[in-house]
Amino acid sequence: MTNSNNSPGLRERPLLHNVLDAADRLGISKWTLYELMHQGLLPSVKIQSRRFIADVDLEAYVERLRIEAGDRHGL
Repeated sequence: MTNSNNSPGLRERPLLHNVLDAADRLGISKWTLYELMHQGLLPSVKIQSRRFIADVDLEAYVERLRIEAGDRHGL
């Protein structure tokens, strides 16, 4: 598999993150991440017995937070 930017040595981000990696990417605990999933604020997928969060869903969640923060602050 080749990188889309054709730069050797650069890794592409994975499409899916396990719970610990997703929590780390957001800078929150795994328990907070589970709560976000339980509340329906962060979608996840299950593959066999493991739960994963798509990279695009992590980015979309952060973007929603940024938009909400801007709305609250009149930006």
